[in-house]
Amino acid sequence: MSIPFSGTLRRSGGVVSAIGKQLKAVNLKAAKRITVKFDPFKTANLKKVTLKSGNLTCLELLQLLNKHVSALAPVEQPVSTIQTKSEKKKIKKK
Repeated sequence: MSIPFSGTLRRSGGVVSAIGKQLKAVNLKAAKRITVKFDPFKTANLKKVTLKSGNLTCLELLQLLNKHVSALAPVEQPVSTIQTKSEKKKIKKK
């Protein structure tokens, strides 16, 4: 009688790689100004996002930032360029 496999095939990269992944995903184009204050007793304004970071780790802060601020950023349209045959061959050789 065999037990079916459940889980991952390899280990995760760890906290450092997760922080790096979140940092690459940060998009602040929707924000005009970022003001950082650590005041847990001030009430939140509707135009502001308040992250109370008393017990949060760096990874959790980045995840919240990506969830609330980066979601408001405009989506960038990919710029299409016309490539010649010689340019395509150069790219394939690399």
